[in-house]
Parts: sequence; C-alpha cells; structure tokens
Amino acid sequence: MALEGYLEDLGIRDILQILSLSKKTGTLTLKVPQGEGLVCFVEGQVIRATSSFFPESLGQLLRRNKIVTEDQVNEALKWQKNLGHHQPLGQILIDRFQISSAEIEQVVALQIEKIVFSFSVLSTKKRWM
Repeated sequence: MALEGYLEDLGIRDILQILSLSKKTGTLTLKVPQGEGLVCFVEGQVIRATSSFFPESLGQLLRRNKIVTEDQVNEALKWQKNLGHHQPLGQILIDRFQISSAEIEQVVALQIEKIVFSFSVLSTKKRWM
C-alpha cells in the first residue's frame, strides 16, 4: 500500500500513529523544500530515522554523548565491514564492547524524536510519500 499526499491533510503524528497501529513495515519519506528525511518502521515500530537536517551517524551521536570512544566506533565499524552479513552498529557495540543497550536506545530515540519533530514544525504545505 503506497500513501502520498500533503501533511496539511493529515499531520505527521497521525501518519505515524496509523503506521504504528496497523503494524506496517517500510519507510516513510518526508520531503520539504529545505531538506528530506526517512522514518523506517518494522511492524509499526520506528527503528530508524535520518534527516538532512541532522546528518549525524549513530557513532557520532554516541561519541558526542560520551557513551563510546572514537576507537570503539572505529573498531566496531571495521568489525561490521568484515562480517559476511549486515549487523547494526549498535548491536556490535553492545555485543563486543558491552555498551548499554538502554543508553544506545535512548540516544536513538532522542534523535528520532528530534527528526520527526523537525518535520512536524515546518510549514504545513509539506509533501510526504
């Protein structure tokens, strides 16, 4: 099912709630003249959000919040690159460096919230797909 329209017709919070309650999996693309973003869902749960407004990677966010060191991120990225399959950076940091999953989840949740909020406060004539 593909959705396309204007946020003035249905607010971003409503869209997120619909996707959550219907347990959808996919990616919501948000585009405004100033930039764009993606919100990724798995069974209705937001698992990731990216935005041209906040381009920091997970490693950068975790370093800025003093949860990991630059060496830990670099080693985890090397480990990730050498795996035969994809494993999320956060999971590697949890498994190999005993970084608290709660701390990683908190940083990710705040970043997702910041990204979603940035799109909800921009002008109401935004296009979403």
